[in-house]
Amino acid sequence: MLQVLRPGYVARKQAPTRRPIAGPMLTGMHGITAERVMAMLTLWCQRRKAVLVLDAWENVSHHHIVKLMAIIGDKAVFLDSMYCGDECQDAEGQAQLLQEKLVNYGGLTNFNAVGSDNAAACLEMRRRVTANNPGLVSLNDQAHVAKLLLGDLCKISWLKNVVQTDVTVSAYVRNHQGLLAAYSLEKVASNKGLSSESAGATQTAVAYVTPGATRFLCTRDLVLACVRNRPAQRSLLERNNGTELPRLVKARDQAARESQAAFLRIAESATDARDWAALCQLLDPL
Repeated sequence: MLQVLRPGYVARKQAPTRRPIAGPMLTGMHGITAERVMAMLTLWCQRRKAVLVLDAWENVSHHHIVKLMAIIGDKAVFLDSMYCGDECQDAEGQAQLLQEKLVNYGGLTNFNAVGSDNAAACLEMRRRVTANNPGLVSLNDQAHVAKLLLGDLCKISWLKNVVQTDVTVSAYVRNHQGLLAAYSLEKVASNKGLSSESAGATQTAVAYVTPGATRFLCTRDLVLACVRNRPAQRSLLERNNGTELPRLVKARDQAARESQAAFLRIAESATDARDWAALCQLLDPL
């Protein structure tokens, strides 16, 4: 734009680069956003207090950081991140940082509990901060613990293969509009033929979930969808003497053929169906 509007300005190399422009803009936006977050937090915590949730991460430079979130009912608000390097390597220094952040965001006026997963750094910070603030309740973040357990379970070879098949099939259906529309019609027709108790027993066909739709339960939801959709998929495959699927989707490359083969396996393989049912039973308590 500057080249068109002010060519002489650019020719003399007086145009600012992106970095000096972006720095003040980001700083200003951060300040405005922080003010809005504090205002919202104060408003929401008038009738009920929030839970401060800790989540340990590594940034792109492999430095230890801790993310802070406030959970108020069904609302989740990202508050801040703490860099825990240099002089804050030990638990005492990290707990002091957390204490300062807690005070900055309203302390016991806004928070009544602090929660984290089982990461060693978060556990120790949580212990020290709750000891310094007797009004705070110490909580285990079961969602994070379940996610770690789920990650370990899915490293088992057969579980990993089942989950990968489910991801492939879900993407295959959602990425082909003709197949998705045909499946949606078959899903409705299949569900009408079931008893009224089938929905409560999670036996009806359902819409395929989008990966990442729920952070911790996406894998389980994908597997459950494939299990429940198997009868509807089989009906779709058998429509018009098996000519419906090739008409809807043209497998033009190896990846498409592999996705189509996975779709066929879910509909036809009783062995795979038992694997998916077994995996649902494993993941359901999570």
